[in-house]
Amino acid sequence: MYRPCFAPVFAPSSGIDCALIRLRMALLIVFLIILLAITFGSEGILCMIRRARYRLNHCNEGNSDPNIDIGFTLDRWIMETPVVRDAIIWRPDGDTAIPYRNWDRSDKNLLLSYFNRLKSGEAIDVDIEPPIHAFTYFNEGRGDRGNRVRAVGYQLGIAKTTFFAHVAQSLFVEIERLVSWRMVDLPPDQLAYLLDSQHMYTWNREMNRHCLEVSQGKATPGNPGRVYRFLRDQGMVMSNQRDTVLALLEWCRRLSHDGGELDPVTEEIILMPGSRDGNETHWQYEGYQPVERTIAGTMRGDSSATRSPLLRNR
Repeated sequence: MYRPCFAPVFAPSSGIDCALIRLRMALLIVFLIILLAITFGSEGILCMIRRARYRLNHCNEGNSDPNIDIGFTLDRWIMETPVVRDAIIWRPDGDTAIPYRNWDRSDKNLLLSYFNRLKSGEAIDVDIEPPIHAFTYFNEGRGDRGNRVRAVGYQLGIAKTTFFAHVAQSLFVEIERLVSWRMVDLPPDQLAYLLDSQHMYTWNREMNRHCLEVSQGKATPGNPGRVYRFLRDQGMVMSNQRDTVLALLEWCRRLSHDGGELDPVTEEIILMPGSRDGNETHWQYEGYQPVERTIAGTMRGDSSATRSPLLRNR
């Protein structure tokens, strides 16, 4: 399990005192490096080296914060948290599953860049309405646009960007302790919903693409940072999991869902709910309802005037 290494707390020192402290810290670091080799990389000795270096580098300004983890890197935290490390799986196609420990450096750096953006409050480039590659349908004899959509297919880059962004958000919430419960305490099947890409995009062999499926909730993921801030600002992030779910369900209960359209005279279906035409009319997007469009609110029709500034300026 990951063990943090916290920075020492110390008062600022004058220039002359710092010269003496730096000399003493330099000698201590040399001794500790020798000791580190003797102990075959003891984590405790390594933390002592980090603390000495921190003291050496911050002598003039001092440090009053006891909660600075000077040993933290995202890769180290993941690798030393096995329950999370083993649950993070990226599936670039229908036959390949790559656990985090086997990710190449570029993929780890992509995840790190998203984590750092979330930590600094910057936006991650997740398309609210990603371009769609193909559809499959339930066969109801109304023609492709009139049939209910079974699956929405996307290019590899869309699936990868969206999945990595959501993994970064889950890690950010866990590491920064933004909720009262812990991701590391979840059972493997629940962790998989957060950290295994097959639970966000399934591989559809008919389209040879990553797909959003009916079974996954009929929603197009949005930017996880913005979605989290919305939940937080609306008071839906509660003190425990159960109350958080109930608060979200209460918010969803007030939504106007896509019910299609009937001919007022014949009562025949004019617009099938869940069809491309139905989605376009209700959400102004042919795929499944975009999460951020739901948050911002839409009106039935095809008027761009119904879009919020957030969506117009994405």
